[in-house]
Amino acid sequence: MANHSYEKMSIYLPPNDYEDDFSTDSSLLYFVEKLEELEAEDTAMSSVVPKKIVKRDRVQGNENFMNDNFVDEPKYDNETFCYRFRIFLQLFLRIVGDIEAQYPWFQEGYDRQYKKSFTAIQKVTSAIKQLVTDNTPNENDEYLQMAERTSRECL
Repeated sequence: MANHSYEKMSIYLPPNDYEDDFSTDSSLLYFVEKLEELEAEDTAMSSVVPKKIVKRDRVQGNENFMNDNFVDEPKYDNETFCYRFRIFLQLFLRIVGDIEAQYPWFQEGYDRQYKKSFTAIQKVTSAIKQLVTDNTPNENDEYLQMAERTSRECL
């Protein structure tokens, strides 16, 4: 058998407030109180904060983007589009078509709440804008009406 040397453990006992022979009982009460305090702190710290729900109008975000870039008289011409996204408009549209055909996540559908999902153009725009301009995902929130998580998933 191996010879183990055990060090004597020191145990902190709080000062005895009672002048009786039940010092072990008062120590036990002290530790029970401390344990309850710690558990109360853990419960308070681990309480779940409800997620803040932000209403976003995906359809309006898509309409804004389409009106700015793809209508007969767009707000931004081809040169401006090329400057903003660092890609030619025709190449962008081809990429959108290829990605939409290849990856089901980029195809338009409905979410769990039966609301229309983001279009492939919105998702690809988010991805390209992040990659080309080094934007953070939350910068697409206002213009595309897209949450940071969805923008990140587009990559």
